[in-house]
Amino acid sequence: MIIKIKVILEKKYLNLLLNIMTILFSRQNLKKLLIFYFLDNTFCTQTTIDKFRSDFWILADYLYQMRVSNDYVACETVIKHVDELLMLMSAMTKDDRFEETINELSRKESVTMCEVLDKVEARGRKEGVISVLISLVKDGILSVSEAAKRADMSEENFKQYLKS
Repeated sequence: MIIKIKVILEKKYLNLLLNIMTILFSRQNLKKLLIFYFLDNTFCTQTTIDKFRSDFWILADYLYQMRVSNDYVACETVIKHVDELLMLMSAMTKDDRFEETINELSRKESVTMCEVLDKVEARGRKEGVISVLISLVKDGILSVSEAAKRADMSEENFKQYLKS
């Protein structure tokens, strides 16, 4: 798989570039798979994005839609390289939830962006619920055992959340 990325090396893009390189080149399997060029998605048009024929199209389309409308309508295109795409999305969006869903999705035979976003959204909702439960416990409104039950986890696991 070859991903071509073109980034204008201004100060604001340098950190993004370093994040991408750190994540991608720290993964042994990606060193052999990826050749890097740099992408400045700021000025990509939908016409340019539609020229991509790899999984990178999904990422470029996601970034474009989020930039233009601050909303994403996922397509039903099957992702061929799930792990690699999610790691790249995590780096480009600075959202670790993409990378955190790899274990759940990499075992599936065919994964679409709809499924990825459903998992990411569900993870975010669960984190929100846990955050509220932690606040209720800290305020003395809810017991640890009741909060753990509502979070669908053991008391020991919930106590770990309280410590962090």
